[in-house]
Amino acid sequence: MGAIFIIASYCMYLVDQENFVKAKSWILFFPFLILLFKTGTDARRHRGGFIGLTDVFKEMYSAAIIGTVMCTTFEYFMYNIIDPDIKIILKEMAGQSMDSMGGWMTESMADEFKSSMEERDMFNISYSITQLVIRLLIPCTLFSFLMAQIIKRDKPITS
Repeated sequence: MGAIFIIASYCMYLVDQENFVKAKSWILFFPFLILLFKTGTDARRHRGGFIGLTDVFKEMYSAAIIGTVMCTTFEYFMYNIIDPDIKIILKEMAGQSMDSMGGWMTESMADEFKSSMEERDMFNISYSITQLVIRLLIPCTLFSFLMAQIIKRDKPITS
């Protein structure tokens, strides 16, 4: 899972850096679900077609953890070693999104946010660790559990 995320991320980066920053999470979401499903069905097949919720969740969550750690580590290296200039694209996109929000934010609030974005060192080690923890808690846990509910099979479907 991690290798596929890294290869896909790097290919997206090579094709278009702006879309890499914009859509990487959404584009990698579908392979994430497919690989979780494959991990769960493989685990069930290796156990003779039957697997409990706890066991399939452990298998899928372990794969999600490994893939997410590898992908987050790659992102850290991408933003800090391979191409640190990509942070500029990220900051510009954040400023553009603030401009498009318009109505609910005053101009002084938007200017303050933009200046803090320019000063902030995005994708440093603490930011990457925070992102990793958030990714492990929300999407990895949630989707591993939901897929485990679908894949578990304690008894034969037909008699």
